[in-house]
Amino acid sequence: MSEKVNVPTFEVHVAFREHPLDGAVVAPNKKSYASDFPEIDEILQSHRALLVYDSKWHYIPLHQIQYVTKGKQRFLLPWPLV
Repeated sequence: MSEKVNVPTFEVHVAFREHPLDGAVVAPNKKSYASDFPEIDEILQSHRALLVYDSKWHYIPLHQIQYVTKGKQRFLLPWPLV
């Protein structure tokens, strides 16, 4: 059974998108989530991609990420993901 984890959101600015994705950041293998910038860096080094939840899940490969900034809100993420 999943519990809800209160995580910060991040704005992920992606090439070829007019607006950044703003949401929770999770590793593509769904085994970890990011609560700060060093954790985003660890996910990118390990997987060379991010999963971002912005109304739906988006798989973003490293080569499409322009930069990441702190989001404006927090998100209740069901954890662990299935």
